[in-house]
Amino acid sequence: MLRLLHQRIMTILPIMCLLSATTHAYRPFITDDAGTVTPVTFELETAADYWRKDASAGVCFKHGVTERMDIGIAFGRCVLPKDEKGYDPAELLLKFSLIPDRLSASFGGSFGSNCYSLNAIFSQPVSAVLELYANAGFSSESTLEDAFGTFSIATVFPLDRFSFGIECGGSGESFDWWQLGGRFALTDAIAIDAGIGSSIDDELSWNATTGLFFAFPTPKEGT
Repeated sequence: MLRLLHQRIMTILPIMCLLSATTHAYRPFITDDAGTVTPVTFELETAADYWRKDASAGVCFKHGVTERMDIGIAFGRCVLPKDEKGYDPAELLLKFSLIPDRLSASFGGSFGSNCYSLNAIFSQPVSAVLELYANAGFSSESTLEDAFGTFSIATVFPLDRFSFGIECGGSGESFDWWQLGGRFALTDAIAIDAGIGSSIDDELSWNATTGLFFAFPTPKEGT
């Protein structure tokens, strides 16, 4: 799903990849939150990104290794355009909590290519109805010399089972893209999300995304 994330960023940035209703800046946002999956929990996230003649889909499966670390595996597939149709290499995702629910570091790397990313993640609740998130790191699709810095910030408003927010980000020293999105928890373990965004330039490159999230506990021994 790292490539799916890169495709989202590339679409809206031409120069550029929970068991409760509590809001975090995860899907549909590109900006990540500092929380990690607990050792007793599995999370399954599905996503689809599309606009006119472009479409891709992905699946991400995560599990908590310790109270401060989770690991995930992700798969993606390009559907449109037809000349790029096919499956993307599987990706490994690691996340480490440095300060619980406040500061984390994440790594994503593809098994079949040199695509990888490193990210520092900061989360800060401001009030009962306002949360702020910020990411900073770098990403590459080939060699270290080709790596480029990335950053993003998100403002999220949690309202019971529904949350919505807006984010923006870019590379270097300029903001290059934005996205508006929302998430609704159908139950404590199932949520749906949707978002829409574009690049910030004279020729807007739009992107829409929808997803479905599942969370379920680790099976007990002997069951």
